[in-house]
Amino acid sequence: MHYHVSGKGRLLEITVDDGVTKQDVLASWRAIAAHPAYAKAVAGLVIFSKDMKWELSGHEMSELGHEVSRLKPLHWAFVAPEPLSYGMSRMFATQAEGGGTYQIFDNEPTARKWLRTVLP
Repeated sequence: MHYHVSGKGRLLEITVDDGVTKQDVLASWRAIAAHPAYAKAVAGLVIFSKDMKWELSGHEMSELGHEVSRLKPLHWAFVAPEPLSYGMSRMFATQAEGGGTYQIFDNEPTARKWLRTVLP
């Protein structure tokens, strides 16, 4: 999994491409928590590339949903431009416990519009 974490104001931005495994997701969470912008962030934008390869089972996605509470609760917008990424993001969001609020979008402008409603 290739990802990039950046922060602007109170928003974390994460871009993700390539294949995704459970261990990749856990490693990215450690990178997010260590990022200097994380302490003041209230929202996160995760943008999946159009050619994502998901190497996660439904069971692993459920486990991640239960483990996401290790991150502080944020308002999360996921941009999933293709059906598989959209479905995997929805599966995660329905399983997430204590990790914040999740919205799934198929395009970045709509996700950013929603984020403007939750950013101070």
